[in-house]
Amino acid sequence: MVSRRGFLTALAVLPAAACASRRPELAAAEQDLTARLMAPCHCPQTLDVHASPAATELRAEIHQRLVAGENPDAIYADIVSRYGDWIRAGESPLKALVGPIVGIVGFLAIGGVVLVARRWVRRSPKTVAPAAAKTAASDEWNAKLDDELDELD
Repeated sequence: MVSRRGFLTALAVLPAAACASRRPELAAAEQDLTARLMAPCHCPQTLDVHASPAATELRAEIHQRLVAGENPDAIYADIVSRYGDWIRAGESPLKALVGPIVGIVGFLAIGGVVLVARRWVRRSPKTVAPAAAKTAASDEWNAKLDDELDELD
């Protein structure tokens, strides 16, 4: 059952919706606003898809204000100031931290790769030089051993 208030609101919206179809910029602004706002009854749906009397009333208010020529950003700011930040769809304080956290993690990862690469570069000449020194020393010992074996024959 639809309440009398919801029915009257729907009746008020129908002529306005017909007017919006003739003015595509109003329809686009209305769609944008209703998609950016949550339903005022604390339902986890945005205003453009939720079907409650409170959502219908808020959609009708948005439409009437747009038809009256009010700026969509001013309407959005007014609704957020009336209902609070929770009415903003898809915006949470944690989402504001995602960008900086990803930046910091990326910076640390790049720094780790640079440190590992520097360590590899520093170790590579040292590992080559001792191997060459061992080869030279073993060649010297082999030559001495060959000389001693020749003397014994």
